Amino acid sequence: MSISRISVAGYKSIRDRIDLDLPKLTILAGANSSGKSSVMQSLLLLKQTYEAGYDPGPLRIDGPNVSFSRVSQMTWRGSSKDAAHEMMFGLRHDSDHGVDLYFTSTCTSRSPLKVSRTVWFSGQNSYDLAPRMATSVVDKMFSDLAAEFLKGLSDDLLPEGHDVSLERDRSALVVNLVQKLGEKSYQFIQLCPGFAVRVRPLDWLMRSVIHVPGLRGNPERSYSVAAVEPAFPGVFQSYTASVIASWGSGTRKRKSLVRQLGELGLTSEIRAKRRSDTEVDLLVGRLGPGLNDSNTASGLVSVADVGFGVGQVLPVLTALLAADSRHLVFLEQPEIHLHPKAQYALAGPIVEAVDRDVQVVVETHSELLLMAIQRMVAEGRINQEDVALYWFRRPDDGVTDVQQGKLDAEGAYGDWPVDFASTSMSAMRDYIEAARRAHESQADE
Repeated sequence: MSISRISVAGYKSIRDRIDLDLPKLTILAGANSSGKSSVMQSLLLLKQTYEAGYDPGPLRIDGPNVSFSRVSQMTWRGSSKDAAHEMMFGLRHDSDHGVDLYFTSTCTSRSPLKVSRTVWFSGQNSYDLAPRMATSVVDKMFSDLAAEFLKGLSDDLLPEGHDVSLERDRSALVVNLVQKLGEKSYQFIQLCPGFAVRVRPLDWLMRSVIHVPGLRGNPERSYSVAAVEPAFPGVFQSYTASVIASWGSGTRKRKSLVRQLGELGLTSEIRAKRRSDTEVDLLVGRLGPGLNDSNTASGLVSVADVGFGVGQVLPVLTALLAADSRHLVFLEQPEIHLHPKAQYALAGPIVEAVDRDVQVVVETHSELLLMAIQRMVAEGRINQEDVALYWFRRPDDGVTDVQQGKLDAEGAYGDWPVDFASTSMSAMRDYIEAARRAHESQADE
């Protein structure tokens, strides 16, 4: 069950509703502060809300993936008369199944945010829930779903009597099927239209998200041991060393990681060494890929003793290799601290992950990374239909505007308003003009 579309409205610079389809590979590009990260923060806010070990309320706003101190920092604000008090985050796991979650700021310190509405979608049917909705209305709305579910149970499991109840489950309003046993009632199942999972489907969906943020910390001498499971709560760099350690020395994934690091021109070896039951060391080849002396202990050094590029790209490559078809990997600026040649080569590991049916979303400022993906489309290494390009900008009114570019079979994107290439050409023209003037000035002397 993958996320096929996200929708956002009323959040930060996104005043009007934005819908982004997410195929196997999604590229988000645009100027700084144009809303690229904001649209994905809706997903990250839900991730950290459902991963919390307690009920943080409608949204956990001060988590590891996204952090605010006030709800007012999250909502759209234009002029004094143009301010949003309601946010909407929407998810689809195919074209017509999913949920829209509405939140309202209350301007009270006791409960600054509340769930104001939840709309579940299942095919052509929608189920619009609001707080304090009459039980009779909820019962009528969900009677067919309840009957369908009960029909699939054996006689031994059928409750003697049942009812429905409406309640908030973190970010959503949900309807519970309640079993009556004497004078007491027990929650039997959640009725979530459009989702096959009957127990907290949004929890399952959010735990499929792997987040590699743009700020990935400084390389360390040692890393805390972390559990290596299909789900990776929080930010992924906390798991990088433990994931590499779990692969061992001869596994396919570790060999792939070494190969990819070599293709990026960064190092010839990577090893994870257990220092204790609580710490893992990351060691890399002291020399470059073409100068391999890493078979001896003297040929390996701590990741903290080499350039920033290795330490910054390791979480990116490791996340792409650790993920499978259950995961969505969100990479924020994976090209940080990488040489242009490595930025260009980084498209290879991304497309390799897509080939394994990993869903990848990349937020980037790298013209070279984008061009490499275009080249791979032209070479047939990735299908044009599996790639979505979104360009973000903010006109004078400050409202985020998004345009989608469709790649053709040759990797071209037509009139997509990307300014990467134009900026490079403008810089080259400026240099040529400056060089010409300098030459003329020297000739006149």
